Amino acid sequence: MNPIDRAKAALTARNSQKNYSGLTTGFGSFGYNRGFSSTYQNPLLKIIGNPCDSLDPRVKLPSYQALTHALPIIQKAIRVHDQFIGNPVFVVGEKGNPKAVAVLEKFWQDCKIHGQYLNDIGANTGLQMFKSSMVRATLENGSQFFELLQDDAAGARINKNPITGLRLFDPDLFTYLQDPANLQRAILRYQPPIGGYIDVTPDMNIRELHFTDNPKFPWGLPISYGAEMVAERWLRFVIAYVEGAIFAGNPIGLTTVGYDPGKQSALQNAGAAAMEKKDIDDSVRAIAATHTAAIQELDRTGRKQHEVIVLPSTAIDMKTMFYGQGLTPTPAFSQSADTLLEEIARSLNTPFTFLGVHQAGGGIGSDKFTIEKQELKHATESERRILEMNAIRRVNSAVLIANGIIDAPDAYQIEWETPDLDDEKLEAEAELVEAQAVAQQLLNAATMMTEFSGAGNVADAVNEYLKECDLGYLEF
Repeated sequence: MNPIDRAKAALTARNSQKNYSGLTTGFGSFGYNRGFSSTYQNPLLKIIGNPCDSLDPRVKLPSYQALTHALPIIQKAIRVHDQFIGNPVFVVGEKGNPKAVAVLEKFWQDCKIHGQYLNDIGANTGLQMFKSSMVRATLENGSQFFELLQDDAAGARINKNPITGLRLFDPDLFTYLQDPANLQRAILRYQPPIGGYIDVTPDMNIRELHFTDNPKFPWGLPISYGAEMVAERWLRFVIAYVEGAIFAGNPIGLTTVGYDPGKQSALQNAGAAAMEKKDIDDSVRAIAATHTAAIQELDRTGRKQHEVIVLPSTAIDMKTMFYGQGLTPTPAFSQSADTLLEEIARSLNTPFTFLGVHQAGGGIGSDKFTIEKQELKHATESERRILEMNAIRRVNSAVLIANGIIDAPDAYQIEWETPDLDDEKLEAEAELVEAQAVAQQLLNAATMMTEFSGAGNVADAVNEYLKECDLGYLEF
């Protein structure tokens, strides 16, 4: 199966998850179709747990998307990278072109950022929005695609900016194929939602961005690449625990009232026996229908259900039972879940502290935290450089050329506003020391005013002291 067929199969499997059903359960034809039999599987696990021998990140893209949307720790990792990549700002620099900076600032201020579908009303604007959208989509999907939108009416006339906006695509609609004419090359194919396909060529305004890759595949690696096995186990563990707790806390109670016809059936004629059999069949149907409704109601509300079935009989046999009787919760759930979560975190290229994962000997101010800061700094510096060269500067180049400005390497510079990675604890302590020093200085000034009370030079003495402390001047 070629890459496009595998990708289609994976996508079809993902899109068909809503149409699942289990085997027919219950009493023969009295049961109903649903996923509550032994074949039931959580829809999320159907996506990420689907056996797949391929390591191609495009083939397994539905799994990575499902993991990102399901696991807060992956969402946190993406937010951390987005935050520490920073926000770009254009500056002129020593040999820069002020006009180039002015044109770029004006363009990005008005630039509309569209999604898969063009919508002027709902479009966002601005360089920071483009940057964050690209970063988050690339980390989630591995590869992200964008297009420069050009106003055909404006053409490429000087000072008539033809680039009117940017479009961010749904990466599910792209795939790489082996070029039949040159087996060493890959073709990027786009399949629009309306059908058909387009083979993307270099002369088109469509560009691709990825941060990390594997030389075996043209598609980039999502941030969760390699975490799927542990993540699947974590999800299975948590889902089983939660469903077990629901069963134990809100069990289905079943009370049956029945009878054994015994010798009566042998003494009855065929008609009476048939009627008796019909009564039994109707009773069984009632039990099945009532029990089915109880299961559905438990699924819908999470509240415990109790069924009572009354059967006409002279010899009554009544039994009551609850599903899950005698079950005990999984021991050490929190410890086991945390261990699996740590294994997921190890594959996210994000230090534990920044993911909120506790670790022995860690925390702000520790040696381990100092190492983690450097790890995050190096990771985001690499991503920042790739984003700048393969996305932002490519857009800027088209904008400058359209405005008749030579896109020289030193026409402008990009500076990145990033969070301060200095030790927050030390910063807080420094601020406290400074505040205490100021308080002491003001106290000294007040003491001087008291001690010099009645002296002619009190005002001059106090103000001279305040001046030395850079605390202003007092009017007496």
